[in-house]
Amino acid sequence: MRLPFSPVILPWHEDLVDEPKLISEFIIRSMHENRNPLFPMMEDKYASRKYVLSKSACKVTELYHWSDKPPIRLPWDELPSRCVIKTNHWSGDGIFIIDDGEEAIGGVQKDMAINEIYRVVRDYRDQDGNRWSKRKIERKLTRLVRRRYPFLYEWAVRAINPRGVLVEELLLNKEGCIPDDIKVHCFFGKAGFIQYEVGKFTSVKQNLHDPVSGDCIEQTENRKWPPITEIPNLKDFLGDEMFGKIVETAEQLSIDVPYVRVDLFMVDSEIYFGEFTLYPRSGEKQSKEWEELGGRLWQEGLERS
Repeated sequence: MRLPFSPVILPWHEDLVDEPKLISEFIIRSMHENRNPLFPMMEDKYASRKYVLSKSACKVTELYHWSDKPPIRLPWDELPSRCVIKTNHWSGDGIFIIDDGEEAIGGVQKDMAINEIYRVVRDYRDQDGNRWSKRKIERKLTRLVRRRYPFLYEWAVRAINPRGVLVEELLLNKEGCIPDDIKVHCFFGKAGFIQYEVGKFTSVKQNLHDPVSGDCIEQTENRKWPPITEIPNLKDFLGDEMFGKIVETAEQLSIDVPYVRVDLFMVDSEIYFGEFTLYPRSGEKQSKEWEELGGRLWQEGLERS
């Protein structure tokens, strides 16, 4: 007999602070108190596509299929040899990258740093050699669609309805690799800092950059990933025009909410939307500099509004 599913509460989820000063403290308060009706739509990986298109800010990936009626059955014969399959409500599990093109995509290694999130499946096996048949993938997706997102205080994610599966275009850069992650933290419609990450499927490295100068923001204690020493200035690395377009795009997409992380990709000088994240790392504390800078920017945004 299957036991009832119990929502998850992480240790810091109930650490409410009367006067938040750090970004994690503001995020936790938002998790408990903010019931903005836009939030579930933004966290919804399917519904957010329409919202992004309404802003005319950037491109979205091509959508090949959507289904919200379990048990999930995918039109495998109609799908391209490369695509991304994921649920619209789940973060941290159930993302399949189907890689059956002539050449395997680059930058994928066994035991990659974020194994718990992505499965890169080629010839029915993932990066660790585990077998994934079409029916096994469908069974996994069906189980996820039938369950609400587990973290009790991530209200916006748990409120997503309907829950379903989308199959979309796989973005690759000119080297045949997954593009780098560009995550812009925006506060009341203004870019506060840019989280730039490389090595998603190998060994992740991460920088924070100023959205005006492009300079790297130093992080000392409690940082999750090592720095990208080869990119001291993101504006110099991407070029003034592209850097400016990324900041402008993120600000256009974030204007309607107090805080959101806008995830973007750059492919062949085009900017693509990835997803919105309202509760990064479920409110867990980050580096000292990240926490203090984000908290100050959130407070300044409150004062502006």
